[in-house]
Amino acid sequence: MRIAEFETVTPTIGDAVFPCRLEQWAATLGSAILLALMIPLALLLLTPLLVIAGQIATVPGARASLLAHPAGAAQVGVGLSLVILFIAWPVLALLDRIGRRRIVLLDRKEVRVADTGLLQRRSWQQPVASYLGLAHHVRTTHAGVRHELVLVHPDRKASILLQLGAHLTEKEVTKLAARLGVPIVPPSLLYRRAPIALPTFWRRTATVCSPRHAAKGPLAAK
Repeated sequence: MRIAEFETVTPTIGDAVFPCRLEQWAATLGSAILLALMIPLALLLLTPLLVIAGQIATVPGARASLLAHPAGAAQVGVGLSLVILFIAWPVLALLDRIGRRRIVLLDRKEVRVADTGLLQRRSWQQPVASYLGLAHHVRTTHAGVRHELVLVHPDRKASILLQLGAHLTEKEVTKLAARLGVPIVPPSLLYRRAPIALPTFWRRTATVCSPRHAAKGPLAAK
């Protein structure tokens, strides 16, 4: 799940005692509205395909023509399959967003995550030592500006949202980084496409991004 999809994180991790349990919920209303608008459109687009399939199934001449020209039949089949895929994929994606929830169990050694949705369930875990550090990320959404504390992993999909709010202070960021025993890292790492080599990154940032030297880190100007 993408971090941007979550709208609530409870409880506030700054007040939590390790090991702690965080519950995160994704936005539902927007996905439900888009789904309600897309389903009639999808049915409208599927109607011609259903008519064609009905003719193939009921008209002997149509079946005989397809059997006599297997290459043409293959092209028709591939085309119909692609159209159905392009219609079904966004509908299923929106359906899965409704009711999405993430449970994060966090202590100083390990992160365990359980993702649930209407169409899928997934669980995974990572050691805290595998994370690059804690980033203070500011995101602009349709609801306004929100501040996020994100535990950044070399694999973007394994990054964890720990807290969000209308404002986060440098003191809160530094305090949580010290509690987790990880450095403070720039939020730009969240947008890297390629995985980051962890030992190399730690050597490069151990001095300037550690909680002990947070006042000299990349977030000091905020």
